[in-house]
Amino acid sequence: MDALTNARKLPRAWTVAVLSATLPIMLTGCGETVKSPSAFTTVPPPQLPNGVIKLSVVHVVNPRFDKFSDAQLEVFLDSLREAGKVHFDRRIEFHPIETVSIEEYFKLVPGDVYGWRKTLIYDFKKGKGDRAKLEAAYETAIRHQSAPAKEWAAYAAREIGLEKVDTDVAEWKKRFADTHIRRLESLKTIMAADGKPALDESPFNEWLYWNMVGERPQTHDIIITNQLVASAEYQGVDIHSALRGGVTVGTTEFSTQSQFGTQFWWSTFPFTSTSPVIVKMRGGEMYEPLEAARLAGTGAAHELGHQLFHYGHPFGISACLMSPTPMLRFREHIGKLDPEACAASQSPAMKRGVLKTLRPKYASD
Repeated sequence: MDALTNARKLPRAWTVAVLSATLPIMLTGCGETVKSPSAFTTVPPPQLPNGVIKLSVVHVVNPRFDKFSDAQLEVFLDSLREAGKVHFDRRIEFHPIETVSIEEYFKLVPGDVYGWRKTLIYDFKKGKGDRAKLEAAYETAIRHQSAPAKEWAAYAAREIGLEKVDTDVAEWKKRFADTHIRRLESLKTIMAADGKPALDESPFNEWLYWNMVGERPQTHDIIITNQLVASAEYQGVDIHSALRGGVTVGTTEFSTQSQFGTQFWWSTFPFTSTSPVIVKMRGGEMYEPLEAARLAGTGAAHELGHQLFHYGHPFGISACLMSPTPMLRFREHIGKLDPEACAASQSPAMKRGVLKTLRPKYASD
């Protein structure tokens, strides 16, 4: 976590029922040209080729943050390729990487598809968020988990220091909302290379802004970015993102033109940042450049599971790559992976197609 989906399968997921219920809200005017969806359709699991799966890759760079070097990108892709073989028994190859500035990459996104998304953003930067709506979003997320309640509750309780685990929805929606906003506030202290806050006035940190890349006419299967993505929304909230204060490391999104109907983006910021806030989320883990690239590449294979098989999240089953990384402790998480033990767990979240990725449709489509 964490596309537009039903059930809590991705880092960030939306339910068909919720989208239907909120569509009238999304269609309200925003004082700008807005192209609003008339419906949402489900992206089916792809029919994969028997041999090598070839994926296109782009490196989207914000000059305000440290970025992976060419050597790190090579290690990243090698690790992603190896993890695809080990955990999913698929051979993956990549087209040569393109490098594009973040401003240039988003220029091809239609300018009129952000308006309806903006109505769903909790504006923490201006302090205008609606806590009740955020709690309601978490209640929806809780009720649509694919993992058993005892698993996600135990996973979350460990990260917020609860000694006793319960599955009380009324309590958990408050806990998730409180944890999300409190820790998101701490992320405001992170500074970029230009001396300004990493979470500045631009929308590049917003998950819903990244959700738009699927509407871009020229798509890629994989987007690697150095951008910090940390935000809060009234839809698409996810348990493990809440525990990180809204930090999203990667998400599998719909894509109108990609070969599988989806694409995923993955942020290297959590692996390169030396901010005390991020280091604390890593449990004190510090990564040398090539280890950061290896861990990031292996971790990104989690998104391959969403993209290629539409797997969900087997929360707390540490043997499974598809279990979300606890906070940002990637060294700890990856050290516990065991594909055979994961298969033996028979988690319902590891069934092909359990993820239901939604794509917005417009009247002009």
